Amino acid sequence: IPITVLMNALNEHHSSPVKQWSSKSINGAADGGNGSFGVMIDVMAKKAIVITSLGFLTDSFDDVKITLYSRIGSYKQAINDESLSAWSLVSTEVATGRGSRMMTPLPDPEKTLRTQFAYPIEIAQGTTRSLYITAVDKTEMRYSSTTLEEGRVFNENSDVALLVGCGIG
Repeated sequence: IPITVLMNALNEHHSSPVKQWSSKSINGAADGGNGSFGVMIDVMAKKAIVITSLGFLTDSFDDVKITLYSRIGSYKQAINDESLSAWSLVSTEVATGRGSRMMTPLPDPEKTLRTQFAYPIEIAQGTTRSLYITAVDKTEMRYSSTTLEEGRVFNENSDVALLVGCGIG
């Protein structure tokens, strides 16, 4: 899945009694060879993290209306729920597409004057949270093919693992 997750991870090695967070990012695939209305991905937290923004690929260079949903657990448990009742709305944003070769930020600071979600996504250590990013009006989301099985680790660091997800629509 072509996605960049910007997050704050709890720094466990800091001696201060105040929680110390460090900003980090992790990338998914970035070739974006396939198109759909949306993508679903599971994010597995190795440490407590807070997702503050995302990047995604789109064909568009115009304004794209994007809705981001989240749920505790894997998207596979709710993939057939067309009512989205198993999902929580995180944000609906308009972003200016950067094309299929450059990540489009969400939220888009050029549109919202914000660089973070109004309600960041918290993921407790040792848990999985799924994200569903969808283009509201058109088939404008891009995702990548892989030989890895859905649900396998695609990329990871010491804080988080991005699992192979799927395109929707």
